[in-house]
Amino acid sequence: MFFKIEKGCKLFDDFMNIINKILSVDEVALDLVKEFNGTELNGYIPVRSPFQIGGGVRAVVFDVNPGKDWKLLNKKKWNNIYCPNTRTTNGKNIQKRFDDLPYIKSDEINFLLKIVKDSNIGHPGWNIFDNVILIETHDYVNYDWYTPVDGMVEITTKEYKQIEETNGVLETN
Repeated sequence: MFFKIEKGCKLFDDFMNIINKILSVDEVALDLVKEFNGTELNGYIPVRSPFQIGGGVRAVVFDVNPGKDWKLLNKKKWNNIYCPNTRTTNGKNIQKRFDDLPYIKSDEINFLLKIVKDSNIGHPGWNIFDNVILIETHDYVNYDWYTPVDGMVEITTKEYKQIEETNGVLETN
């Protein structure tokens, strides 16, 4: 399902407040990643908890093996993503710094839009433009029960694509 939220309504402002919080905690997390000489992955924090939409770090992408204080996350799937090795003192300290990072949970968006009954299924996707926010919900969620919140209008796939094509994206998730 696709929805739009137009600028000028309270929902647009509330959504943008959450986006600004996400950007803020992402900046803090990315600074820590860079402190360890980690690299960005397409401009995003490399790896965080699946139920976090901002901030937080679980693992870091490195161009080269970062040493004994880090362990490879999954050798078969990812050959350059490492998490702290908590068997070393420094690895424990790194993990503590990760644990202390601020983060934003998926629930902030879910509760605002009242889209997801169970936060274990993640959050909707969004594209933010100057005057409109587009929301794309997951296909595997049963929406028989869902009624869009005030300020949110259901649109067709065609309308969604037209808005995407005629606007400059500010923020995507």
